[in-house]
Amino acid sequence: MLITLAIATTLATIWDFKTREIPDTINFFLIFWGVLYWSYVSYVLKDAVPFMLSAIGLAVFFTIAFFLTKYDVWGGGDSKLLIGYGACIAPFGFMFSIWFLFFLFMIGVFSGIIYLQYLISKGVPYKTAKLKGIPFAHSFLISLVLTCLLPLYKVTLG
Repeated sequence: MLITLAIATTLATIWDFKTREIPDTINFFLIFWGVLYWSYVSYVLKDAVPFMLSAIGLAVFFTIAFFLTKYDVWGGGDSKLLIGYGACIAPFGFMFSIWFLFFLFMIGVFSGIIYLQYLISKGVPYKTAKLKGIPFAHSFLISLVLTCLLPLYKVTLG
């Protein structure tokens, strides 16, 4: 599952940097892959929990993505990518999802600021720079890697 996420996110990152858009095929693939994969795991284990967690993750990440799109924080491609991640990573556990979102937003904020500063230093007015769109898919990939590395550091919250 994580390798599929990494490959799909790498492709999304390349497209995002080139065209400022993430293809729907990648996003919908992740959504369907997450639901189908965890459905299969539930079937094999004869336990509905993995599928239910995938559905709950999809719903929660959809809600987050909805508000981020509604208030023009993200574009539609980034939001659909987040929904796909919700379907794929939620069964790994609540803390995995929370750490992923934490890294995603922190990396997104810092990379967005750096990218806007770069455009402004090139003489692009702020409003034009903001309208050009900030590539964000790389934040997903970096966040996935950092979240997967967390168990190596035995990070705990309490």
